[in-house]
Amino acid sequence: MDTIIVVWVFYSFIAAYVADARGHNPLLIFVISIFFSPIAGLVVCLGKPINQLRLDMKGVESGRLKECHYCKEYIKSDAIKCKHCNENNYH
Repeated sequence: MDTIIVVWVFYSFIAAYVADARGHNPLLIFVISIFFSPIAGLVVCLGKPINQLRLDMKGVESGRLKECHYCKEYIKSDAIKCKHCNENNYH
C-alpha cells in the first residue's frame, strides 16, 4: 500500500513538472493529480494549449530572451537582428 502511494505522488510530481514546462500552473495540476489520478493531471495539462506568454516571461527573467525594441516580440538575448521584423537590436 505504501508503494502505491509513493508511486502516485511521484507521478503527480511528474505531471506538475510537465505542466510547468508547458507554462501552466504546476500546483493546480499536482492537486488534480493527487485527488483524481496522475493520468488525469497529464490529460488536463496536455489538453490545454501551451501558455507561450508565461514561457516567454520566464525566458526574460532568466536572461535567455529579450524584447525587440521595434516590434515588441521576444527574441534570444544574444540576437543582433530580430527574426520577426529584421531590425537591428544592438541594445
